[in-house]
Amino acid sequence: MPLEGLLQVLKDGKDKKDNVLANQLASYNDKIVIPTKDSFKDFGKINPDDITDEFLGFFSLLTTYCIVANDNDEIYGPKRSLNIMPRTDFLAMYKKFIEEKLRAEISECGNSLYTIVSTVSGVSNNKLKDYEFKWKPDDLRNKVDQDWDGKDDMIKKGRLRVDKFLDDLQMNDKVAKKQLDLLKLMDLSTRHGQIGGLNDRMESVVDHPSSPAPIFEFRDLKAITGDDVAKRMGEYEDKAIEMHKRATSDIVAAFAARVGQEPKCKPKKTECPTGQVPNAATGKCMDVGPIPPYNTGTSCFHLEETQIPCLGNDKNLLAYVKMVDDKKLPIGETQVSNGEAGVYIDVGNSYSFKSKLLNPLVITGEHRNDYVQFTIGGLSWQSTTPNGGASCTVGGWDPREGPSCGHFGTKPAKNNMNCCFPCDGKT
Repeated sequence: MPLEGLLQVLKDGKDKKDNVLANQLASYNDKIVIPTKDSFKDFGKINPDDITDEFLGFFSLLTTYCIVANDNDEIYGPKRSLNIMPRTDFLAMYKKFIEEKLRAEISECGNSLYTIVSTVSGVSNNKLKDYEFKWKPDDLRNKVDQDWDGKDDMIKKGRLRVDKFLDDLQMNDKVAKKQLDLLKLMDLSTRHGQIGGLNDRMESVVDHPSSPAPIFEFRDLKAITGDDVAKRMGEYEDKAIEMHKRATSDIVAAFAARVGQEPKCKPKKTECPTGQVPNAATGKCMDVGPIPPYNTGTSCFHLEETQIPCLGNDKNLLAYVKMVDDKKLPIGETQVSNGEAGVYIDVGNSYSFKSKLLNPLVITGEHRNDYVQFTIGGLSWQSTTPNGGASCTVGGWDPREGPSCGHFGTKPAKNNMNCCFPCDGKT
């Protein structure tokens, strides 16, 4: 589940709101920590733009685990302290979603993951460092091959200090010489060790198959009687999909990761002659002109393609588009009325999508070979064939067999895709 959706489940649990994935009756709900941007105001090197719901979801889960650790029953271990148990380990989540966003704060300001979590937790007088995750020592019998600083004493006592856990997430353990998730390793020492047991495995965000999301187990949910099993399972699935759709991850960054792009170094300062300025994307000089009403570099858009049933192939494809600029700010969206699914894009009836870019994006849906053709300015590419730095990731038709039309019901088919392309002030 994306961390944005997890944040909502934690909020609903704390506020005792109706959510089938939350345990509204749990005693620990009052201890759930829901941070906000203001929670990080003391950390000047954390970019406020990085404090997204994804960022807040991770710190809500991590901080809450550290808070409830002090009250967990050693008989059950930490996994019963909260009804949400991460199956993807904390280290994988930290490195994937958080580490880079804290790099400047840690390296330049001398702060640590522990000091950040301690501040967010609201625990006074630096007492969070004394909180401990607890296991019954007799249960820590499974051999864990990984060594770490203080391992034998921790297993003997069945105790893991919160500050040690957070320090080893952030930096190399003295013995292991690498970052470790000690909560996972300690829990794996038990017969029923499960916390972080899937290591760095993740699932995909719904409708964004190349965007990773951690895997969680939801425990101690409302009891189900035999007659309600099917209904409740449907409610679980619907709520999980709803939480997936709360994802607000950076489409550009996710797409760049998919196609193997590497972050580019900022171009060196270029001295330009009078009447010219450096191009932010290339570093080369260009003539001074009107400032474009968008951030140049890379633009991306999400397109939902709809195939209408019971119509001929000459007019049954529609598209709905949302476009963002290089800083992920919205610069255009399809305008429809009366609940229409989009604008027709069939051959001979292409859709000229207008945005803040200087040129329209011309969209044409092709039935033969099942692709969408895109043209903007002098750049053209297909949804299935990249060109000139422009590419798409296509999710595929749902249902796979296409729209249905007949006695058994009429239903359209949907095909979602994410596309990115280079754009400068002349696009």
